[in-house]
Amino acid sequence: MPSMVYLFSFSLRVFFISFPLENANTEEKDKFDEAFSQVCDPLIPVRGHGLLQLASLLRQRNPKAVQATDTLLKIFLEQLSHDDSYIYLASIQGLVSLADVRADTVMPQLAREFVACRKDAGITAGSTKESNDKGYYKPGDIAKLCLISRLSHVRA
Repeated sequence: MPSMVYLFSFSLRVFFISFPLENANTEEKDKFDEAFSQVCDPLIPVRGHGLLQLASLLRQRNPKAVQATDTLLKIFLEQLSHDDSYIYLASIQGLVSLADVRADTVMPQLAREFVACRKDAGITAGSTKESNDKGYYKPGDIAKLCLISRLSHVRA
């Protein structure tokens, strides 16, 4: 049975190979392609660096990165639940950058994630408790809550 890292890496590589782009110069393509291939790497520091590079390319409005917003949203959301803080914090930065580019797509998805996170943690409206019946939040849950808080200040 293939591991989750292998399946994730394989699905990204399929996208990486088949993603077309017209009217972009070679240097911009190379930056995106390199960052995207780093996200497929099994080494955590390399994968985190790839996520940060993709976030940077989004902030720079790289044409290939902007064209791949739907795929990048899935990647950043998937990596948000990673146990390593370098990965999930890089995912948060990626989602913030993505929200600057495509708030109309990102914000509804993040709102759904936030509601799901609150339901999973047993938080009700007006509740301020910092732990649930099962113990403290997982790092990914805290990251989601912080992300929503930070993105509430982003204007479309």
